[in-house]
Amino acid sequence: MFTAGALGLRKPDPRAFLTACERLDVPPGSVVSVGDEFEVDVLGARAAGLAAVLLDRDGTAPAGETAVIRSLAELPPLLVR
Repeated sequence: MFTAGALGLRKPDPRAFLTACERLDVPPGSVVSVGDEFEVDVLGARAAGLAAVLLDRDGTAPAGETAVIRSLAELPPLLVR
């Protein structure tokens, strides 16, 4: 796990996500990022070429957003697709 602060970058800067991928030695296109802030976590990850899922515990996801889960227990089936 990486935090943007530990990487010296701020999300939604795509470099935060790309740096984490580089340190893990994985291509961004093979990574799924899960975050609870749409504009910061989801849009930032997508700008870096990652797939992104919004963890929306309070049901306030933007209209039309389809990559949404209400709990982490819902994540595994999405990763199989």
